Amino acid sequence: MVEIQDMTLEGAFDTAVKGAHFILHIASPLSYAHATWSNTVSSAVGILHPAHTHAGPQLCTFILTSSFASGFDPSIPAPRIFTEKDWNTYAETKARELEAQSVQGEELGRVLYPASKVLAERAVWAWKAKTDPRFAIATVNPTISIGPPVQPPSDPASLNETLKPMWNMMSGALSTLPPAKPLSSFVDIRDVSRLHIHVALRPSHSNGHRYLIATGRAPPQAMADVIRRFYPRYRDRVPLGRPGEGYRSDYAFPIKGE
Repeated sequence: MVEIQDMTLEGAFDTAVKGAHFILHIASPLSYAHATWSNTVSSAVGILHPAHTHAGPQLCTFILTSSFASGFDPSIPAPRIFTEKDWNTYAETKARELEAQSVQGEELGRVLYPASKVLAERAVWAWKAKTDPRFAIATVNPTISIGPPVQPPSDPASLNETLKPMWNMMSGALSTLPPAKPLSSFVDIRDVSRLHIHVALRPSHSNGHRYLIATGRAPPQAMADVIRRFYPRYRDRVPLGRPGEGYRSDYAFPIKGE
């Protein structure tokens, strides 16, 4: 294991990549309050040059953990089927508008985050097209990844952005349920991990592909209903809302006409 103090520094990965067979770029910290353009983009492409020049001929696959947000465009009316050919063309424009209006904090961060993921992924694909490296490059684009953390936080304030909403719901911090997001789709982080391994071990098949991964749609109402049903000790803390509304019983994505 090699610790990188600052992923954005030039040469930060020169030693770390030597001898690697697979490089999985999964570290892109999400903080809506502190999201920036530069860190996400520079950390994504910053490892590609040393991978190309220092890793060695045994390097098989480079995977960037991108996001479904880089392909999902909320400005397009539902229902709509998104594929790996789609890109989010809304987020960057909206983020620049908010910056021009001097909007700060989470309001900007919630748009800046998907915008930065789009720019980072496009930068990786541009680098691939220009450099034509000997190793495969692919991206994994999950929806909201949720699951047990590898390192349990010391307190609720340290929870990541995907677990905070569930904690807020279970702790009694909410008096009403928040509105559903346009996508409201989740995927088990363990399934995302399995997909990374699958892609990494098949460089001849995965090279040049974007892998979208989602399990279905679960807005806040669905989360509340599940918690109230399976965790009765938290039942009285969770806002009731309108049980059963806004999602399918099998949590599948809505079909045309629904």
